[in-house]
Amino acid sequence: SSLAELCRSRYATQQVTSLNRGLGSVLAAAPNLGLQLPVELLYRYSDDGAFGSGGGSVPAAVYDVFSAVCLNALVGLQWRFVVSDEGTISSATAYVDLRTIRVPTAQTFAASFELGSEASTAGAARPVSGRPGYLRGLPLLVADGMPPASGETGTLKLRMQPTALLSRTPTGACDFDGTGALPSFVTFGDEVAVSCVQTFRSVDELRSWCELSPSLADIPALRRLNLTWGGDALAWIGEFGDAHPDAAADWTPLRLAAGTGGLTRSWDASRLQCDGVISSVELQLLYLEVGAVLAPAKKVAGAQLKLGTRSVRAARCPLGQPAARPCMTRYVLTAATRFVQLMDGQSVEAFVPPMPQIFPAFPADVLYPFFRGAAAEDSSRRMLHEAEPSSGMWAMVALPVCILVVGAAARRQKMS
Repeated sequence: SSLAELCRSRYATQQVTSLNRGLGSVLAAAPNLGLQLPVELLYRYSDDGAFGSGGGSVPAAVYDVFSAVCLNALVGLQWRFVVSDEGTISSATAYVDLRTIRVPTAQTFAASFELGSEASTAGAARPVSGRPGYLRGLPLLVADGMPPASGETGTLKLRMQPTALLSRTPTGACDFDGTGALPSFVTFGDEVAVSCVQTFRSVDELRSWCELSPSLADIPALRRLNLTWGGDALAWIGEFGDAHPDAAADWTPLRLAAGTGGLTRSWDASRLQCDGVISSVELQLLYLEVGAVLAPAKKVAGAQLKLGTRSVRAARCPLGQPAARPCMTRYVLTAATRFVQLMDGQSVEAFVPPMPQIFPAFPADVLYPFFRGAAAEDSSRRMLHEAEPSSGMWAMVALPVCILVVGAAARRQKMS
């Protein structure tokens, strides 16, 4: 088809019934109801232009024979419907994109439905990270305040921006103010560990920093998390990806891990070191899968913040180093997130994470030649737990016998 024919058919706004009647067009607010809803029409004529009312009717598409262009061609139509809590449409807006085209171009049509109770007064939609379960890689929902109690109104405010875990400069230095830094955000399912370095140019600088001993709310390492200290919860974590601030059941408290203590800095003049310095910040989250077996939804079941401390000792200059070259004391801060899945049959209260491996596994031939099992003859030196079940019993018998033999030989040599 030629552009002239397309201008009268495909790109003609007058072919769209709801647009043909202009601002006077109406839609049914709900099926089987006599409520008629007026449609608000907004137009724009360029990609970087703003939508405006522009008059009482939609301009009709016209083909200009002399210029061989289609004026007011419909290249895009987007509907925005706001639905009330009762399920009826409370407002309808049509965003119409009109262009002057010389060749046939693609068209875009879309429609969106929004709940009126979730619409923000500032025009920004409430952020979600899944419906209902979390999706990996999307921001963890964090709120401040208190969730609503029975019969009372809560003060919970959802953070509109992702929570930053740690900020650092491109060179790896800590940037606690966040100006010009590279922040690391907390996203669901992503276990990350980032570190930054804070440098002190002298012992006096380290001592002055240590003796400040600020409160937890003022410690730079914890400032980016924006936590509330001294209350029932440091913050509130959304259990689902679409947790609502007005629903108390959608939130779980973030608390400080049990046994966390010694968070007050103190200066040890005899050793020239600062004790009680926060060296690690780990956000630990426990989640489980609920709902349908084929499409489970990920739900946060618990959250805690674990803080680690260490001592920072001032660096000592080599003998004869010029004063113009100060001895740098470097202190490394690490922030991490950890997600642990609660499997079927486990209890949230009784869940115990697996114990870390403190000692490496012994090789299978550690007690050779007192016993020989399948593992001892294996050239790949498999671990002890892969040996035959009877190997442990032979080891318990052979070891005392070996001790008696060695003791008897020593006594005989002494007597002779």
